[in-house]
Amino acid sequence: MATHLEQMKVVEQFAAALDNEDYEAAYTLLSPTCTYEISERVLRGSDSIIASYRANGEWVAANIDSVTYRSSIEEDIDGDRFLVRFEDQLTHKGKQLTHACQQIMQLDASGKINRIEHRDLPGEPEALKAFFQEVGIKRESQNV
Repeated sequence: MATHLEQMKVVEQFAAALDNEDYEAAYTLLSPTCTYEISERVLRGSDSIIASYRANGEWVAANIDSVTYRSSIEEDIDGDRFLVRFEDQLTHKGKQLTHACQQIMQLDASGKINRIEHRDLPGEPEALKAFFQEVGIKRESQNV
């Protein structure tokens, strides 16, 4: 069983891997049976979760002039759950937006992430939609 400090390190490594778009490293930190709850959908399994993160990163790279990803653990919720804040600094056509969201990550007894719950922060989806509209980008899903 992983210690609390080891669990926190796993979450930090996972968030850093996503910030660096190192999907292979992120994959190794997920339980094969991990679930990811996002926008009323549930993705099941590390393969589909990493595919979702990768597809999102590829969409951003293809459609946004510049992006910088930053993340940090905001709260140690309890023994095996951590609240992570993700910030995406987007620049497109000279306009900038910092978009933020949170994800709660829970680890299993083996020390792997086995549950992720995405949380939109108040006003963030609307601000992202307005930014996309202002710079002429159309996207069905607003999760960046």
